[in-house]
Amino acid sequence: MSDRSAFEDFAAKWRARWPEWAIAEVFAPAAQRDVAAAWFALLQEFADAAWGGSDPAPGLAKLAWWQEELRGWAKGAHRHPLGSVLRPRPAPWGAMADAMPALRYRELPRDPTAALAVLEPLGEGCAGIEAVLFDASSSATGAVMAMLAGAAVDAGGASTAAALRARWTGGPAVAIPARLRDQIVRRRLEAAATGAAWQPAKRWGTLWGSWRAARN
Repeated sequence: MSDRSAFEDFAAKWRARWPEWAIAEVFAPAAQRDVAAAWFALLQEFADAAWGGSDPAPGLAKLAWWQEELRGWAKGAHRHPLGSVLRPRPAPWGAMADAMPALRYRELPRDPTAALAVLEPLGEGCAGIEAVLFDASSSATGAVMAMLAGAAVDAGGASTAAALRARWTGGPAVAIPARLRDQIVRRRLEAAATGAAWQPAKRWGTLWGSWRAARN
């Protein structure tokens, strides 16, 4: 299988879990769409390894593998298909690898402020990478909030979603792909906070929200 085909497989897995992006991405610069999908899929891989499944051991092994993979990207090599899209960008992959131990906390504090504090090094690493990938500054909390929101929605945690939504500061995100992601995350948290089973946002609501996010 070619790197391109393998990348599309991983991106498709992420897109299936975040179907809103199929609408939102039309507002992102065409040259950044593959990069955005690869980056967001990578963050999903991290979240799944950190908090998915009942046995923490496989996830910890995956996080250790990813840490070494990112160090390889910093040196110009890659093994994972997502690296075929992301690794050529001169982002601080080594710094991201250094921040990954923050994901080893299987049980994060219930208080969102405390949880975000634990993950702050990871957030800073994500912001540094997004600044390079999208050629514009990004919020240090946006990527981490997306990871936490996905985990909360998957687990059906209404109270967690409500607390995260209350903690969301909407910090400045200049990069368009980051702004598009952030508005999707906010809408998911708002829906999950009601306790209702998650359903994809309605097409017109996503379209309108994405248009506004791209313009702001």
